[in-house]
Amino acid sequence: MIFKGFIKNELVPEVLSHMDVACFPSILDSESFGVAAVEAMACGTPVIASDASGFTEVIEDNITGIVIPKNSVDALCEAMMKMYSLSKKDRENMGVAGIKRVHELYNFENNMKTYVEAISNAVRK
Repeated sequence: MIFKGFIKNELVPEVLSHMDVACFPSILDSESFGVAAVEAMACGTPVIASDASGFTEVIEDNITGIVIPKNSVDALCEAMMKMYSLSKKDRENMGVAGIKRVHELYNFENNMKTYVEAISNAVRK
């Protein structure tokens, strides 16, 4: 295993796309939004993340990654072992499911259309 640490913004997509798994074991009760997990999923990388609310919004447990209880080193270790016990094909399938989820839920054009419609409806009222 290689722990990457800090990665320059412009290198994030390239680095994420070459990872077997990306881990986000936040100890907070809530992350404002699981953007790091979405970025990894968009690159086809399965994720392991804590059950902080921002991550649970974006990750489908055992489909696009694995959700673990926060503050549990044991759960993180178990999830990492589980991820690496999967076949490469199963991890790739998780990555494909992540790409699909990102495209379905976080497509910029669709989100902007929904946003404009919501603002227009609010203004009309």
